Parts: sequence; C-alpha cells; structure tokens
Amino acid sequence: MNGERQAPATEPEIGSMARDTVTQRTGRVMAHQSGRVWLRPEGGGREWAALPEDVEAL
Repeated sequence: MNGERQAPATEPEIGSMARDTVTQRTGRVMAHQSGRVWLRPEGGGREWAALPEDVEAL
C-alpha cells in the first residue's frame, strides 16, 4: 500500500472523460484525492474538483 486512495468502482478511471453533473462541465479525470474527483477541461485549462457522486463517466 503506497498511501494513495484507491477509487471505488463507481468513480471514473483516471484519464477517462467525465461530466460534473452540478456544473454540466466535461473534463478528463486527473486524480481522486481528498474525497474529490479532479477534472481538467479537455482542451486544457484549470482543474476543478467535484464530489464523486456528482461525476458520471462518459
């Protein structure tokens, strides 16, 4: 165990595309950290965090 949190099966995989259902923004999943899913817009830009229950895989 290396201290990194393992994502539950319901969270999208790192590197996959997902939608933040609160903001309706889509992005690439960059990390699962501190109880959040971190996404980055597909064309690049600033990452944002969303609650796992508010993120759906595309």
